[in-house]
Amino acid sequence: MISVNMPKPVDEPIVMLEPPLHDGSRFLWRGGEHRVSSLGGQWACQGRWWLGEGYRQYFRVTTLGNIALDLCHDELTHAWTVVALMD
Repeated sequence: MISVNMPKPVDEPIVMLEPPLHDGSRFLWRGGEHRVSSLGGQWACQGRWWLGEGYRQYFRVTTLGNIALDLCHDELTHAWTVVALMD
């Protein structure tokens, strides 16, 4: 049997302490401070314009605590969120 790590959908806000995002950036999530150890990828998409959603950038990161996450930065609202947690 092949083991596949599937992302778990999450929609939780974070506070980015050191924008812009880079290796070593710190952010607050679930009551703790986390530090990015590596960036694994980046992609972007346009939100649903008919609902007033803006352009979003997504980043796959790994923290020093070995947590793999997908983070989203909304260019319109400047909000950061965790959108997926890798299992």
